[in-house]
Amino acid sequence: SVNRTKMSTDLLGDAVLVKGNAAHKPAHVFIYECTRNDSYQPDKDEPFADEGLTAINDETICKKCQKTFKEFRGNVDIQDQGVVQWTRRFRNHTIHCTGNCNN
Repeated sequence: SVNRTKMSTDLLGDAVLVKGNAAHKPAHVFIYECTRNDSYQPDKDEPFADEGLTAINDETICKKCQKTFKEFRGNVDIQDQGVVQWTRRFRNHTIHCTGNCNN
């Protein structure tokens, strides 16, 4: 699972966040903390099953950008890389989406 934490850059002191861009310092940064699930077997288990999420189908919508799972995949057959792989990619998209997706 992923926890996102907003942190004030005031806590970073004089740290440079982006090399070559020291003149611009944003007010906040986001820290992403991932927790590993050692019992998860990617080839067998349903992704994100421990989070109680419903299964994904072609009509599932990202609440931030309104893109459906089918639109997210484009013309790619879900069986090409497998349901588990595509489900994982779409769940990651919905977690990290900023709402202004062009792809």
